This record gives sequence, structure tokens and C-alpha cells, in this order.
Amino acid sequence: MKQQPNSDDQVILDGQSLTASKVLSIAEGAYISIQQTCFETVDRARDEIQKVIDQERIVYGVSTGFGLNADVYIKPEDNAILQANLIRSHACGVGQPYDRKIVRAMMGIRLNTLLAGHSGARRETIQLLAAFLNHDLVPYVPKHGSVGASGDLAPLSHIALALMGEGSLLDSLGNKQAVKPELDRLGLEAIQLQAKEGLALINGTSLMAAMGALALQKCRHLYLLATQQTALALEALCGRRSAYDLRIHQVRRQATQIQAAADIQGLFEDSEWAGITTENLYHQLKEQVQDIDQTALENLSNDVQRARHTHRVLSARPDKTDDDQTLVQLFRLAEKKGTPQDAYCIRCAPQVLGASLQAINHAASVIEAELNAVVDNPIVFPENGDILSGGNFHGQPIAFVLDHLKLAAAEIGNLVERQINKLVDVHHNDGLPNCLVPNAGLNSGVMILQYTAASIVSENKTLAHPASVDSIPTGSNQEDHVSMGPIGGRHLLQIIENVEHIMSIAHYVSVQAIRMRQLQFDGRVQAEMSSFAQAHLQQFSDAGIETIIDDRFMADELQQTSRILGF
Repeated sequence: MKQQPNSDDQVILDGQSLTASKVLSIAEGAYISIQQTCFETVDRARDEIQKVIDQERIVYGVSTGFGLNADVYIKPEDNAILQANLIRSHACGVGQPYDRKIVRAMMGIRLNTLLAGHSGARRETIQLLAAFLNHDLVPYVPKHGSVGASGDLAPLSHIALALMGEGSLLDSLGNKQAVKPELDRLGLEAIQLQAKEGLALINGTSLMAAMGALALQKCRHLYLLATQQTALALEALCGRRSAYDLRIHQVRRQATQIQAAADIQGLFEDSEWAGITTENLYHQLKEQVQDIDQTALENLSNDVQRARHTHRVLSARPDKTDDDQTLVQLFRLAEKKGTPQDAYCIRCAPQVLGASLQAINHAASVIEAELNAVVDNPIVFPENGDILSGGNFHGQPIAFVLDHLKLAAAEIGNLVERQINKLVDVHHNDGLPNCLVPNAGLNSGVMILQYTAASIVSENKTLAHPASVDSIPTGSNQEDHVSMGPIGGRHLLQIIENVEHIMSIAHYVSVQAIRMRQLQFDGRVQAEMSSFAQAHLQQFSDAGIETIIDDRFMADELQQTSRILGF
């Protein structure tokens, strides 16, 4: 068993106070401790189950078969067989296994549910589940098999099967290993399930809740990186500040939009690039083009027209030098700064990212409630001895927010891909070089990175279709409406992984764009970028990712970018 850590390095479960952050800690290997007072309620609930057996009362799943077989009475002497058969028959998932972190999260959530004292499981069963976590014994749980309504039956059955000493474990290398030898090695005894315990272990939303809890942390990270990416893109484009004036967002009265605007604005607040004006640029650049007809320029009414005229004259010159080409780009920038608005992917980022953050916050409230929910069937109420059948195992509340998180994550990717495209496209990137590389044509620069991001965005559009609007009858039409939450959860995690790739591309492209702008400004325009952008560029330089001048292999550098971003 792992050495028991100090209180800062463990998760204490009490059936009441599990959070998404604690689930993440469990997923990553935290030591589990149980609040011992929980066992008072656990024992009382167990006593009520024992009364059903002793009195030979008919209670679903305790003294009857399951599903369509609920009308079959099970004799007390067959109860252990009933529970073992339930697990063996239901552990029929197929496909590749879930990641160890997801399985550990499932186990922690299930353990917390049992500690609430309404499931009727015995102390020793609960303690063995905790021991599995603390010895890092992770059952092999195939991905396919749950429709998310009568609980995540098949996935949770693979966990319960391991507690019985059967089935397989998933080792740290992703290989299967037998359960029994590991139990023997550790001096642990497999459990023989008693009345109701099979149902207590498998009837519920633990898989959906686990995927949701882990997705929350990833989605919040994507939101943070999207605010940073937007600030970087705005910096490279010398974007306008007005759209981030908090008065605009406050009158909208959407709290998360206000937060997103403040988060982004705070990153470029000290930038002299953001909000740079035509007048500022033109007056710094005009001394460098004295060979242009000055009388013609003076006859124009404002600096925007003068910048446009200078840009057109310089662009028409044949055999331009590199310095001439840079001035063409800078006067193009000066001309563009005369227009009042940026494209939506820059100007409306607080509205878009704020909406995603709102979805994330809503999902968090639903998921964290579910982490401490009693979700099996029947439910034991030891205070008065009632054992009631209901439908708390149905995953619809979680299925909805998993789908909502899919939209939130996918839209972050959609917005960021548009920022990539704007930075790369010479017709819309406010005077940056085509494909963000000198000598475009001979060089392709970062052009194809936008293609890669676009392909991922399109894939996400298919994955974002809500799983929860689908249903297919199971259990001979007894279970005639199901949530499909596990499918939504798997698609959500795939979308998140996809958006992480988009985000890495975006940050890589934005850094290249800022470096190109640095080269343009060097010796020509006096203005400092934000301290945030400077620090971000330093991270890339420290990682050995330098400015692209001539085409080079970028795949390894994108992986390095992912590491910089914490993926």
C-alpha cells in the first residue's frame, strides 16, 4: 500500500464533500482516507438490507431478479449467487480500455456514493474498494457498453468483478494482468458479494460523472489558454482596445462575458502595440519615405489617406528590396488602423469565450452535485427502514451538461482557429507577411498549420452533435428511455483533446506572428509589446523554438508547444 501521506496529500471521503478537484487528485493517484463516522450510517443501511433477507420480504434487487426478471423471487440462500451472477453477466463491455485516470475517478466517485449510507453495502466491500485505490489496482474497463440509464452497468461491473478477484487489471503500461495474483501478493482477499451489494456497486452514474469531473479541469484550462491566445493574436495584429472597454460588457449584464473581457484586457493592458493608431504609425514612418511626392501627401485630408497613398505607391514599385517590402507592410498596417473595428474573432472573443465559461460553470454545478449523489436503486433510508425503488441511476442530468461542455470546448476551438486564419491570411492580417514568413512562395511558413486546425474544427463539429437527444430501448422495453451520457462523455474528451491541438497550433502561430511584427518594427516603430507577450515569447525561446525564417519541420515544435501549455 502507498505510504499514507500528510493531510495535504490525501483525499478524505465522507459521502458528502467530494469535489471535481478531489476527483482529479484521486485520478492522479492520491491516497484515500475514509471518514470513519460514515460507517455508522453504512452499518444502519446494511442492517435494513439484512432485515429484508431475514424476513423474506420482496424488495427489488435484494430478493428479486433484475430488470425484466424483477418478478422472480430469490431465496435467501441464493442471494450471494444472485449478486455474483449480476456482476459476471453485466461485465460485458467491449473495445479498448478506459484510461487509468478515468477508472480511478470512477472508483473514487463510487466509493463516495457508498459512504453516503443509502446503498446497503457492507464495510468490508467499501474498504476493499478503497484498498484497490490505495494500492493502485486499476480494473480493465472497456469503453463500450453503457447507455447511461440503469447506471453505467457494464463499466462498473468490470470494477466490481475485480473486487471479486475476477476479470483483469490495467497496468501502468496499458497491459492486462490477472487480478487474483495481485491480491495474493498484497495480502488482500477478494470479496464475496452479499445481498444488494452488486447493485450498490454498478447502479449509477459514476462513469459519466468521472468523465465530467475530469473534463471540467481541462475545459477551464482551455478557457484560460484561449484568453491568452486572444491577447497574443490581438497583440500581433495591433488590435483595437475599444472592444475590451469593460463598460461595453457591463451593460450586457452577462457575468462570464465581463470576466472574459477583463481576463483578456488584463493581458494586453500595458501593451503599446494594442491600440496603436494610424497617426502614431504614420508620423514614425513618414521620414523613411521622403522620395514619395510630399506635396501629394500634404494635399490629402488625413493620415489614413496619406498612409493608404504611401502603401499603394510603395506596392507598385518594381524590384522592391526587403526594406521596401517591410515598409509596404507597415503602411498597410497604418492604413488598416484607420478603420474602427477588428474582425469578430478578436472583437467578439469576450462574448464567445464568456459563453463557453458560462457553460463550464453550469456544468460544474451539476457535476459536483452528482459527485455526492445517491444514484443506485433501490435506495435505503435507515432512519425509518424504507427501501424505495426509483430512477436516480438515470444519467440525463449529467448527459445534458456533458453535451453542453462539448459545445463549450468546440466553440473555443472554432474561435481560436479563426484567429489562426486571420494571422496567416495576408489579405486580413493587418500588414503581417503572407503565411507569417519572409519570402512567401519559396516558403510556405505556417500556412498548412491552419489547414490542420481547420480539419480538427470540422471533426469537432461532428462530435459535438448531442448524444443526449438520442435514446434506444433496452431491457425488453422496461428500460425504454436512456441518456447516452457515456457516449457524450467520450466525445467530450475527444473534442477537448482536439481543441488542445488547435490551441497549441494557435499559440505557435501567434508567437511567430509577434516575432514577424517585431522584425517589422525594429528600428522603424518605437512601441513596446505587453509584458505578458514578452514572457510568452521567452518561454518559446527557452524551449528552443526560434523565429521561422525558412521552412522547417514543425511537428516536434508543436509537441514542445503542447508541453509549454501544460497538455
